[in-house]
Amino acid sequence: MNAFEQLEKLRRKPIIATIGGFRPDDEIKSWFGGNFDLKNIEDWPMDKHGYMIPLIQIGISEVPNGKEIFWGIELLQGYISQGELPINKAKNGEGWKLRAFKITDDLRVQITPEGSNI
Repeated sequence: MNAFEQLEKLRRKPIIATIGGFRPDDEIKSWFGGNFDLKNIEDWPMDKHGYMIPLIQIGISEVPNGKEIFWGIELLQGYISQGELPINKAKNGEGWKLRAFKITDDLRVQITPEGSNI
């Protein structure tokens, strides 16, 4: 089997995100680049290089079939380290961090800590 046949077997319908506009109201929504929803600013992820850089926050209710795909998860957040990028297989927390929240009632928008944005 050639590479194109293998890729065709893996193909899925993409989810397209639109970047731009304004921060949504107090609802927890998908968002790029910071000011993510957390309990408090002390919950902002850190590693040995300091505060991690926020990449994306995904409100699962906005993902087509998200409730079925993510098994009770309400919110996902992705961060990367300021000092190193994970190039090979790295565990969560080693150069990158993925957080999943099942309960979002107690989360509020937290201003991105200084020094953690690009």
